[in-house]
This record gives sequence, structure tokens and C-alpha cells, in this order.
Amino acid sequence: MAYDMESLLSPMIAAALLTVISFHWLFAFTSLGFLISALLVLSVVLPLSEAKERTGTVYEKTFRGMSIYLRTPRLNLAAAAASSMVIVNTVVYVQTRLGRESGDVPLALACFGFGSMVVALLAPDISGPHV
Repeated sequence: MAYDMESLLSPMIAAALLTVISFHWLFAFTSLGFLISALLVLSVVLPLSEAKERTGTVYEKTFRGMSIYLRTPRLNLAAAAASSMVIVNTVVYVQTRLGRESGDVPLALACFGFGSMVVALLAPDISGPHV
């Protein structure tokens, strides 16, 4: 839901801000936001009881993470693949296949995000009590 809300709200907020400030100021504020986010992430201290010592090379850690991802049913590879296809191919599809202008890309992404949120909200009812 957070990802979908971001994909819906970010283009609208950016468009609204561009009506009152220049692109350069919007870029500067966005950069500042990323820096603040990075500082907030770095400021988090995990409790010792939950922190686990991770040893090994970067490759071992990467493959351990991939293994955990592939063994965890909640991290559905099909959903990730579908999302990546939407993100990567929307621009090409909207402009080439549909023959629309680049300004219609945010509208298409908003439609994908809205549809995704509807399915996420309805999925528990559709799949029944066994979920």
C-alpha cells in the first residue's frame, strides 16, 4: 500500500509544486529529502536482542539475502516481477504502443497504482478465511 500510495501521490505533488517553484528548486528539495531520509535510517539503533551478527563476504551476504527472499512466501517473486514490468515498460508502452504523449505516463502509473490498491484491499475478502 505504501508503494502504491507513493506512486499515486508523488507525481501529483511534484506537478503541484512545479506550478509554484522551478524544476531546479524541486530537485534541490528532493535531494535534501533523500539526505534527511538517509540520516534518519542511519540514526536507527536496533535492540541488541534482535540484532544478529552477520559475517561473511559481500557475496555470501548477497546470496544469503537472495536465499531468504526466495524461501519467504510473503516476498512473492511474481508480484515483484509484475511491478518491475509496470515500472520499466510503462513509458515505452504508453508512448509507442498507445501512441500517447509523455504526459500520459503518470496517468497510466496512477491507474496501475489504483488497481493494485483495489486488489490489495479486496484480496482478503476474495481469497476467503484461509489467508
